[in-house]
Amino acid sequence: TDFRQNRNQNPRRTNAMPTTYTTDNGEITAIVADLIATQCITLRQADVTYEVLLAASENPDKSPPVKAFGLPTHASIKINSLQDRVAGAKDFRITVDEAKFTCADDERQRAIIHALLMRLEVRRNKDGSMMTDDAARPKLKLLKLDFVAGGMYDAAERYRHAYPAYAVFQALGLELRNEAEAA
Repeated sequence: TDFRQNRNQNPRRTNAMPTTYTTDNGEITAIVADLIATQCITLRQADVTYEVLLAASENPDKSPPVKAFGLPTHASIKINSLQDRVAGAKDFRITVDEAKFTCADDERQRAIIHALLMRLEVRRNKDGSMMTDDAARPKLKLLKLDFVAGGMYDAAERYRHAYPAYAVFQALGLELRNEAEAA
């Protein structure tokens, strides 16, 4: 009981803003369908099923609704568990930060979804045939990202061009903290 009381008093838990989820009205699902039909041949051949959820937060700065690697992102992808697929769930789920995604133009939206879909690989047997699970659905694998960019403000401020991530920092249009405060 003491453990639960202490856990409930954790300030990280009490300050968290709830994330709400709704199903897509069909707009993002149409983007996914088009990309699978035209760009992701192996997913189309495997006849994968999917769902799109929209995530929203009352205060996205304090509590972003969608994260990847612990950082805010426009969208994420998850392969649903075997147990969930046997119970009738789709093969995978895309969760979209509704506020960020809907502000993006059409080309950016397609790019975001395409990048997520490119992370999915249909697993194959040695003979090249598609592997299936207990629900007779294609086995999917989530591939690692081809590249990840990140860095630390302090290192960018101190070392600027000597810091390997500084070029990424500049390309993202980020401002150094000292320069942002002066503006």
